[in-house]
Amino acid sequence: MFLKISTLPCRAPRFFKVAEALPVTKVEKNRLYLELDGLDGDKFNSNWDLFPWNPDYCPSCDQYIYDMDYKGIKFSASDDETCPNCGDKLDGGLLAHNSQGQFGWQSWIKRPLCVGHKSDDQTRHYGEILDALPVRDKKTIRMVASVDRDHIEKHHPGLLSRYEHGESTDVSQGSKVVYSLCSKCGHKAAKEEDYCEHIKLSRGRLLPLEKNDRPYIHAIENGGFVRVGEICYDVSGYEMSLVPHGACDVAVVHNVLKAAAKEQGLPLPVSGLEAQLGRRMMRTIGEFFIEQAERT
Repeated sequence: MFLKISTLPCRAPRFFKVAEALPVTKVEKNRLYLELDGLDGDKFNSNWDLFPWNPDYCPSCDQYIYDMDYKGIKFSASDDETCPNCGDKLDGGLLAHNSQGQFGWQSWIKRPLCVGHKSDDQTRHYGEILDALPVRDKKTIRMVASVDRDHIEKHHPGLLSRYEHGESTDVSQGSKVVYSLCSKCGHKAAKEEDYCEHIKLSRGRLLPLEKNDRPYIHAIENGGFVRVGEICYDVSGYEMSLVPHGACDVAVVHNVLKAAAKEQGLPLPVSGLEAQLGRRMMRTIGEFFIEQAERT
């Protein structure tokens, strides 16, 4: 099993418009809510890891569904997790179930919010992911996180203020990957010692396709070349972090939502922040609260 984080050493910050203060239902004092995109599918990040959006690999057949041909019919990725060739379960995909029985995108819910991927020490957990939802047209995972302002300010003075004012925006996901496939030759690895020579020596490079290659469809460029990287399967999220520079372009905070000062701590009707988050995440208020009730 691999641990994957999406952090780069350097990248220019991006600016976003901070949302106006919103009333919060049952808000805890000094707690902020971040609306963010955690990661995207079918696209390499700057560490050259790619997380498939749909289930598309059959371990039993040891084939991508794109390479299967049944009576002249070619297959493409969908939400279906059943192999069209043998009927076994397909792996991969942020829309697929992982070995823990959760959808890949769902596995970040209730995971801690940290800073710089320092997740081993629970005293450095500054909040949690309250909810997540796949945004299908953009192939991203939209998340809402709560943050304890006092706790994070104690260890990282001024950090949260920079997110509130748009001076910092980047976030980075931490995930566990059971195995990965080389985007060029298709070699499977469950730990770093199992890597093929392409991953060891040519990660991120654009190499010509060769006769015995088994390239991943979203890694092929210019027809006859393939971008070398890891195609990550059986993904489970274990944390989300605030970072100076993330490796995934979409992984940014879009809005900072907070309670109006006069309403902090007061029980408000269901028209507060939770309902607003439900609409922001493109669900009806009813569906949003049904899901919240099921989790409790």
